[in-house]
Amino acid sequence: MTPRATYRFQFHKDFTFADAEALVPYLDDLGISHLYASPITTARSGSTHGYDVVDPTRINPELGGEEAFRNLVAALRARYGRYYRHRAQPHGRCRW
Repeated sequence: MTPRATYRFQFHKDFTFADAEALVPYLDDLGISHLYASPITTARSGSTHGYDVVDPTRINPELGGEEAFRNLVAALRARYGRYYRHRAQPHGRCRW
């Protein structure tokens, strides 16, 4: 699917996967078809950007963990949306 429009989320402990999931219907109404975001793997505690990764093998529990991430992806897919994971090295987007 070719993106109609994208929207970027900056995840951190005060804006989690559940917060993003709650916005999915609104973004869909705006015509947003794809989401991309700051890094979601486990970063230094309290990180506001996610680039200071301490465990690249786990989804950050401060963002809600793997279950909350799966719920977000399911909400996006239910509305034909997609999630693109931001990668710091090399810069780019990778389809999840």
